[in-house]
Amino acid sequence: PAPPPKHETRAERREERVEERVEREKEREAEREKDKEREKERHEKHPKHEQPEGPRFTVDHFALEDATIHFVDDAVAPKFETTVRDFSITVRGLSNAPGETARETMRLRVAPGLALTQEGTLRLAPLEAKGKLKLEGVEPAQFSTYYRDLIAFDVEKARLGLGGDYLFEDAHGRQTVRITDAFVDLEDVALRRRGAGNDFFQLGGLDIKGADVDLAARTVKVAAVATHDGHVRAARDAKGVVDLSTIVPPTPPAHGGAGSPAHAAPAHAAPEEPATPWAVTLARFDLDGWGARFDDRVITPGATITLDPIALHLTNVSTAPGAKLGVDLRVGINKSGKLSVTGASTLPPVTANVRFNLQALEILPLQPYFQDQVSLAVTNGTVSLKGQAAVKLPAGTAPPQIDVTTDLEIADLATVDRDKKEALLKWKSFHVGGLHAVTPPLAVSIDDVSLTDFETRLILFPDARFNLQDALAAPGTAPPPSAPAPKAKGKAAPATTAEAPAAPPPPVSIKRVTLQGGQIAFRDRMIHPSYSADLTDLAGRITGLSTKPDSTADVDLRGSVNRSGVLTIVGTANPLAKDLSLDVAVNLKDFELPPTSPYTGKYAGYAISKGKLDLSLAYKIDHGKLDARNELVLDQLTFGDKVDSPTAMKLPLKLAIALLKDRHGVIDVNLPIAGSLADPDFKIGHAVWKVFENLLVKAVTEPFSLIASAFGGGDDVSKIAFAPGTFTLDAAAQKRLGVVVKVLHERPGVAFEIGGEADPKHEREELRRYLYERKLKAKRIAELVQAGAPVPAIDALALAPADRPRLIAAAYKSETFPKPTNGIGLEKSLPPEEMEKLMLVNTNVDDDQLRALAQKRAQA
Repeated sequence: PAPPPKHETRAERREERVEERVEREKEREAEREKDKEREKERHEKHPKHEQPEGPRFTVDHFALEDATIHFVDDAVAPKFETTVRDFSITVRGLSNAPGETARETMRLRVAPGLALTQEGTLRLAPLEAKGKLKLEGVEPAQFSTYYRDLIAFDVEKARLGLGGDYLFEDAHGRQTVRITDAFVDLEDVALRRRGAGNDFFQLGGLDIKGADVDLAARTVKVAAVATHDGHVRAARDAKGVVDLSTIVPPTPPAHGGAGSPAHAAPAHAAPEEPATPWAVTLARFDLDGWGARFDDRVITPGATITLDPIALHLTNVSTAPGAKLGVDLRVGINKSGKLSVTGASTLPPVTANVRFNLQALEILPLQPYFQDQVSLAVTNGTVSLKGQAAVKLPAGTAPPQIDVTTDLEIADLATVDRDKKEALLKWKSFHVGGLHAVTPPLAVSIDDVSLTDFETRLILFPDARFNLQDALAAPGTAPPPSAPAPKAKGKAAPATTAEAPAAPPPPVSIKRVTLQGGQIAFRDRMIHPSYSADLTDLAGRITGLSTKPDSTADVDLRGSVNRSGVLTIVGTANPLAKDLSLDVAVNLKDFELPPTSPYTGKYAGYAISKGKLDLSLAYKIDHGKLDARNELVLDQLTFGDKVDSPTAMKLPLKLAIALLKDRHGVIDVNLPIAGSLADPDFKIGHAVWKVFENLLVKAVTEPFSLIASAFGGGDDVSKIAFAPGTFTLDAAAQKRLGVVVKVLHERPGVAFEIGGEADPKHEREELRRYLYERKLKAKRIAELVQAGAPVPAIDALALAPADRPRLIAAAYKSETFPKPTNGIGLEKSLPPEEMEKLMLVNTNVDDDQLRALAQKRAQA
């Protein structure tokens, strides 16, 4: 601000003016001495006989001091009037002789605070002017009469100062205009639209320093630009017009139409040579303490976005190819949000490599921009984004190359159903870590997706729609059909155009998806009374999601149902691939059945008074083919009151349940399902219910067959196979007999008769071998007894190959059949193979032994 005016007396002002004149007289005397020196140098440099011809003039000293100019311009409205005071001009050594240089100064003052000072040199042959110029205290509002018709706002206040060194030269037909070390100081600016009560723009200060401009070379170089404490306010009305776009009235159309002579192009206009582009360089730009507000009324309700504070720092701003621009941006958004961007950029070609960090941006103020796209309302939540981006804009029409790596987090989200005002979906944190996207071509990879402490209400309406379907659709949008449209009968019309092959989807991969602390409140309003269930403590992980056809993701999810049932989902899947692949096991333990009475009342005709459910599902989908196993274990299922339902099955269900229950009151059934997902008539839920219905029908029509098949009966357990010649049960036989044990235990009313069998035709030789082996094992047991070692059962004893020759000799010695002798009548020594053959030949197997084998098998 200008200093306050001093209240001086006339005497004091006269005394000051005298002192100023004395000082100026001293300066003039010094200048006269310098003029004499320059004149002497001129004569020495250019003797009189060498002076060019033509009239010459020289003005040694010209001075205009303390002039006052009263200026009135009646050509504008309102008229402009001002007074220029202390107007002084001094020129020394002015001459048109070649090479002569004059020194000149000028100064003036204009109320209230404008001051102009200038000093420099002037040469007439060749023409050259250079020096310093400084203009201070300019208040643009004082000159509003000249520009107010060009703008739709008023400069309420502003103070401008500028200056610098200048050079103008015209020599040899070439002109040079150069400004160096220039500066501009603009401060205390306020702009206001006419008739408005508030300023739409305010500025604390703008400083431009070290500016160099060369018109001939078409270069601009600026050392520094600094601005502080600026504030901009803008608004967009209901018609979409931004008020800042109207602060300058539109240019009136020129007289004459497009075809008038004024608009006609010259008949033979020579093509203009392309001008050399301007080269602009700014070493540093600093913007601090700025703020902005934008009021948007094109949407209902209106939105307000504030950016405060804003700080921007740029280095090496240049139009030179390859110049590296440094960027450092800091912005506060809507009070809580903070954005920072740092990095570097070059042009041309345009490249940028920046790091960005957006923290805690509130979603609620931005809701008007997406409320017409969804039917939910956001009541709380913030968005944070952190990462880096590399961008390159190739020359020509090639698409931009973008490489982005970022972390995204949506925290403390809360939403409600806009119509019903009911809580819909909320979570503590939704985090996407290591998101990497590149294009072209587009490819996306994500390291981690996590959802923590989330809650939602999932409602199934009577028309088979879920509330989340409505919430994520635009208001008033018709819901998608729940089933495909029926196929038209008859011959299909031939296709008129060939469909273009669909472009392959971009590759997407997600290394890990983590869920923690999930709560889902489910309500089925398709039945009456409605059914409610709570899925709580939902947590788990999915790893390896990818769009690659041969990829599979590991699934491991866990939770509880109604605070009692334990739910687990484990397996593999690839939901992102084009062809769905699935191999998962779903298990539900200790699920209380009475709350499901709305379903059993509708479809079975009875409510449930007691019982628990263990559910085990195994679903496998490969190339569109479904292979599913649905195992249900119902513990203490007890029907209650009968329900009058037209959709209930017409079967004696209590009888079927009694036949299916074991001695402990447990029903264990397995319902296998198979089908093709490509078949539009195939529905998994319908197929499961159909198999269960068939099971109940079989229970009341073929009760014994049902009981037998429930434990793997039929031919599988009607016969037990033994190894030929043996009566020892192998593992397969033990497994089959385990089924028999289950039937005997679980169905006390069922009994079995067991009969042993031996095949006389095929088992004699095997029995002979069996009896031979027992002789060897008997000798080995005798050795173990003598050695005091543990003795196993004879049939469980295994003979080592090294022991067999010794045991064969001992068993052969104990045999009483005639044995080969040598020439003197002694028992002949034979190899083990010969002794084994003789023992087998002399081992007899008769029918009694076969009957004994059959009896031992039955006993076993």
